[in-house]
Amino acid sequence: MIIVKIKQMNNIYYRLWLGAIYNFKKRYPKDHHWRMTVLIIFSLLNALNLWLIFSWLEHFKVPFIHSFCFNTLFGIELNGFWALIIEYALPLVVLNYLLIFHHNRYDKLIVKYKDYQSKYAYLYSFTVLLFAMITIIVL
Repeated sequence: MIIVKIKQMNNIYYRLWLGAIYNFKKRYPKDHHWRMTVLIIFSLLNALNLWLIFSWLEHFKVPFIHSFCFNTLFGIELNGFWALIIEYALPLVVLNYLLIFHHNRYDKLIVKYKDYQSKYAYLYSFTVLLFAMITIIVL
């Protein structure tokens, strides 16, 4: 039962990635650096999603591992930005690279998931950004 759920989550995750790759290559067909661009944009969306989950857990006082505190000379906003990048984005960039782009794995995934829907990447992006705005307003 649990293994089936994990496989379903993998399917959804890979389909989101394939939709993002398809949409980016369709919109910018001559971009030679599309792998890095898609990796960074989608990893930042994943990092924002993870930050949202942890923010709501903290709001409802659910115990979890606390975040790092970075002190720079540039102010609170920049400290929060660097914390988001170092805690969430960098590990997700490495993980996403290994899951999607290492040894051109996306080519194998395209063959495996021929029926992926490109609209799922747009829907995921819109949903994450919408929940981020709601979280910023509410919290």
